Amino acid sequence: MEYEQWNSALARSYFMPERAGNLVYLDRDDVAFVEACRIVGVNDEDADRSLAAAVASKLKIKSSGRSAFAEYDLDTRRWIRRRRIAVREGTAVSAPPLVALLMLFSIAAERIGGPSVEGNTEQGFYSSLENLLGISQADTARFRASFRDSSEAYWEALSVWLEDNRGELGIPSAYALMHRYVGLPISQALVRGRERKNLGKLFEEQGFHSGMTVAPMDMYGAIDVWVATERSAANTAMRKIWAREGNRDRIVDIALAELSAWEGPKGPSDVGFVQSAPERLLLTMRDFRAGLKKEMRFGVMALSGLQPGDPVVILGDDGEQLAVDLEQVGTSAAGFDIKRVGLDVGSAIGGDLKVRTNEGRMLRRFPGRVIILPHDPMSASYVESTRVIAATKSRILVKDEPGLLDKVLSVVDDAAQPGYTVIRAGQGGVPTGWVVLNDVLFLRAPRDELTSGAQDLSGFQPRLSTQMSITGGLKLPGRLPRWSSRLPLDIAIASETDKKIDLVMETRDPATLQVVPRTLVASLQIPAVVPLNGHLQGETDFTLVLREAGKNGRNLQTLSVKLRDSSMDTHEVARAFRSLTHDLHDPLWPLRSVPSAEAEHPCVDGLGINAPVIPVPDVPFPVKPTWNRAPRMRMRGKPLRIPEPGAKSCLVTGAHKIQLPTFDGGFPKTRWMYGHCSECGLSKRFPTYVPRSTRRNETLPYTGEAVEVTRTPLPTVRDSDGHWPALIDALYYLGAGTRTEFSVLARQIEDSAIFERELFNSLEALGILELQRDAKMGVTHWEVAATGIGELTDGSWLLTGYWPLLAAEPLVEELEEHGVDIVPVAPERQSMIKARGIDEEGILALDTVEDEVVLSSAALALAQVLPTLSSVGAGLTPQEMPFAPAYEYFDVRSASWYDVELASLPGLYRVSQSYSAKYFFRTNEHLMKGTSVLVPVELGKHLAALALDTPLIAYDPVTTELRVPLGADLPGLYARVATLCSGDLPGRDPASRSLVYSNVSAETASTLIGKVLF
Repeated sequence: MEYEQWNSALARSYFMPERAGNLVYLDRDDVAFVEACRIVGVNDEDADRSLAAAVASKLKIKSSGRSAFAEYDLDTRRWIRRRRIAVREGTAVSAPPLVALLMLFSIAAERIGGPSVEGNTEQGFYSSLENLLGISQADTARFRASFRDSSEAYWEALSVWLEDNRGELGIPSAYALMHRYVGLPISQALVRGRERKNLGKLFEEQGFHSGMTVAPMDMYGAIDVWVATERSAANTAMRKIWAREGNRDRIVDIALAELSAWEGPKGPSDVGFVQSAPERLLLTMRDFRAGLKKEMRFGVMALSGLQPGDPVVILGDDGEQLAVDLEQVGTSAAGFDIKRVGLDVGSAIGGDLKVRTNEGRMLRRFPGRVIILPHDPMSASYVESTRVIAATKSRILVKDEPGLLDKVLSVVDDAAQPGYTVIRAGQGGVPTGWVVLNDVLFLRAPRDELTSGAQDLSGFQPRLSTQMSITGGLKLPGRLPRWSSRLPLDIAIASETDKKIDLVMETRDPATLQVVPRTLVASLQIPAVVPLNGHLQGETDFTLVLREAGKNGRNLQTLSVKLRDSSMDTHEVARAFRSLTHDLHDPLWPLRSVPSAEAEHPCVDGLGINAPVIPVPDVPFPVKPTWNRAPRMRMRGKPLRIPEPGAKSCLVTGAHKIQLPTFDGGFPKTRWMYGHCSECGLSKRFPTYVPRSTRRNETLPYTGEAVEVTRTPLPTVRDSDGHWPALIDALYYLGAGTRTEFSVLARQIEDSAIFERELFNSLEALGILELQRDAKMGVTHWEVAATGIGELTDGSWLLTGYWPLLAAEPLVEELEEHGVDIVPVAPERQSMIKARGIDEEGILALDTVEDEVVLSSAALALAQVLPTLSSVGAGLTPQEMPFAPAYEYFDVRSASWYDVELASLPGLYRVSQSYSAKYFFRTNEHLMKGTSVLVPVELGKHLAALALDTPLIAYDPVTTELRVPLGADLPGLYARVATLCSGDLPGRDPASRSLVYSNVSAETASTLIGKVLF
C-alpha cells in the first residue's frame, strides 16, 4: 500500500466539517480509522502492518549520514512552500503529507499507553515504534536522534493546517508541556475517548468554568483529589491510569487541552460529592443600558440541562408563583433577567430562590453575604462562583452589614491588583443593602489570617499555584485563540509564592517549523504583569512558556498567542464572503441583505447603488422635536418577592454540613482540598494533611512542598483603550461572520445586549457592514460592505466599507502626496478616515482608486432610491398577536413606554422577555383580524408614528440638524442616508431626548423625510 494512499485516507477520515470546533485525536479506536481502512481497502487486523510498511518505505535507515526521517523532512519543507503559495493565492491548502506518519506514532504510543501496561516511559514508546517499523538494534540511536530532531515539526505542520482552516475541520490536540518529543504522540493515545469525556465531569465537580485559564499544577491537584475521592465521577480506567506516576504529567496536558475546548456542563449531574445538594441556580450580572443610563442588571443561570424556551415556575413569598420561559444566556446555558421577569431584585439576591421545572425538578439558589462573580466568556457576563479565579476579572457583591465590607476590602487590598472600584447601593443598578466591587483581579492568595474563621470569606482562597493569563486587548472570535494586534496585551502572572520565573517565547522557523526559543524576561519576581507588546519583535504566532527560573527549570504553563490585523495578506476574508447585497425584489430590502447568489436584483452593497429613483412628494415636517413636550407615561406592577432563608437554614445558623472528599487509601499530593456544604453548596478549603496525628505521637506524611510567602507590592494591570479602531480592523480581518461571532467582539467593549444591537445598527448606518436577517428580522450573519468612497455634504470624502490596512495605507499615502488633508472621524467611537480638499475628478484620478467605488453626493443618491416606509411596512408578514399577561405600549407623543393590560389600540407593543424583548406593530386592520407584525424596534416606532400621524422626526434647515427621539433611530438604510451626510454617527441631546444627525442638506432631508413619513 502506497504511503500517499494512507495519508489521504486518514486525513479525509479524521479531519472533516463534522468535527469543527472539537479536539481531534489520532486515536486508533476512532471510527475514523475504520473508515480510512475501508478507503485503502485493508481490513482492521492487517491495518497496523500495512500502515507501518508504508511509513517504513520512506525512512532512510541504511543511508549513512542522513536523518532517518530525511524524506519526511523534505516532504514537510515542500508542503510548507505549497502552503505559502496557497495562502497567498487564496486557494485551499492540502493536508500535510505527515498524517499517516503521525498516526503510526500514535499507534506506537497506544501499544504502551493502555491501563494494562506498566509505565509510559520514553524507552517504552521508542521500543514500540521501532518494533512496528522493524528498526534494528544497531540503528536505534540514529533513529531516535532523528525522531527528536524532526517529530515536533510534523505535529506543528498538522496544527498549522487545522488553524489555516479556522478549526472547521477540528482543533489540534497534540499538546505536551512537560515531556517533549514522545509526549506528543502519547497525548493522543494515553487517555481514550471514554476517559476524555469523563474529564468533563472533573471540570464540573472541581468547579472549573468554561474559558478558564488553569495552571498545570492546579490541574494536577484537581485531578489528584478527584480520582482519590470515592464518590467522584472518575471512572475505573481513569483511576488506574492516574495511579501510575509516569502518566500524570501527560494526563494533565490532555486535561488542559480538553478544558480549553470545554463549553460547560451539558445537563443535570447526578454523580459526585459536590452534587449532593439540590441542582443549583447561579446569579449573573451584566451591564445594561437604558436610554442614557448604564446600570448593572442581575439574572439567574441554570446549568442543569435546561434549554432556552423551557417553561419554569418561580416560587415567591406567601405562596405566590410566577411562570416564565427561559432565555438563552451565552452559548451553553439558559436563564432569566431578575428585573425584567418581575422579581424584586434585592429579595432575589438575598432570598432563597427556588425554580420548578415542568418535570417537577427543583432548582435552587442559596444566598450569601459575599457573592463572587468571575467574568465568564461563554455567557458574556459575570457568573456566580464558589471562589475567585486567579488572574480573571471579577465582581464581588457584598452585603452592606457592619464590619463585613471592611473585611472584604482588606482581603482585596492584600491579594488583588490596585484600581478596583466600589459601587454603593443606588448607584449603577446596585440594589439597596448591597455594595459591588468592580474590576477585581486576584494575583495571589490572601494571607490566611484575613480569611480564617470567616465562612463568608472562604471563597477568596483561589485554586492557585503559579499561572499566567492574557489581560486587555481584543480577542477575536473563532475556534482558535487569536487577538487583535491593534491593542496592547498584558500577561498577568498570579502566584501563591514569590519565587522567580522565566517568561520565554517560542516561535517556529517558517522554513522548517522547528522551535526557536527566546527569553523575554529572566528571573522575574512574581506576582507580576508583563506588557507583552514591549517585548515583541514582529512575531505574530508564538507560544508563551512560564518556566521556573534557572538553567534546568521546569515548564509551569504554556499559552498560545496569535496576533492578527487587516494588514496581513490573508484570504480568510475571501473564504468567508458571500457577497451580501440588498435585493430590490424583497419588499424589506432597506432593512436586510441576502447573499448575492440568492438575490434577483442586487441593488445596494455599501455605497454601490443599482436601483431606480423613487420620487416622493414634499410632506410637511416639524422643525423642532415634539416628543420632549408631552408627559412621559409609566406604570409598573408590584414585583414578586422571594422568601428569606428559613430560621433553621445553615445560612442563618452558620451550621454548615461540609462534605469532604473521602479518599480510597493514601493522601493526594496536593496541598489543599475543597469541601462543600451539602445543603447550600458553600465551598471551603482544607489542608490535605494533618501536621500531627491526634491518636499517635507521629507526623502524618505529606509529599507536597511547603510554601513560604513574602508579601511584595502587587502590579497594576492596564485597561486597554482604543477599542473602536481595533474593532473595525478586526471586522476587516474577519470579513464576515455569524451573530454569535460578532457578539464576542461587541461584549468586550460593553457587556450589554442593547449596545450590541446599537453597534450593529451603527456599523450598518456607516456603510461598514451589511446585515442578513431571518424571517423574524433578527440578525443572523454580517459581512463587511463593499469598498466605497462617498462624498459628504461638505464636499469631503469618506472611506467606508472594506478598507483593510493593506488597501487604506497606500491610498492615504497617495492622498497625502497630493496635499489632501486626512481627517480621522471620531476615532473614539468609529475610527474612519475622511479626505478633505479634493474634488471628484481628483479622487478618480488616483492610482489606488477604482472608479466604481466612488459615489458623489452619497446620502442624496441613496435617499432617492429608497422606498417609502409605509411600503416596507406593507411587506411584513402578519401573524397572530401573541398573548401576554401584560404589554407595554409605545406612546408616540412622548416617545416613551407605559404598561397596558390589552393590546387593543393601533401602534407598537413590547412583550418583554428575560434578556430581550419582542416588538409587535398593529394597525386597525390587524386589530380586526387579531393579528400583528413582528418588527425591529426602530422600524416599529416609526411605523407607529406614521399610523398615528405623529412624526418622530424633525429637521431644522438653519442648523442643518435632523432629529429623532432617543431609542427611535432611523431603521436600516434610512439611517445610512442620515449618517452619510456628515460621515459621523448621531450625537445625543439629553435636553430634547434626541439623536441628532448633523450636516444634513435641505434636499437630502426633504427626500429622506418624505420617504419616512409617506
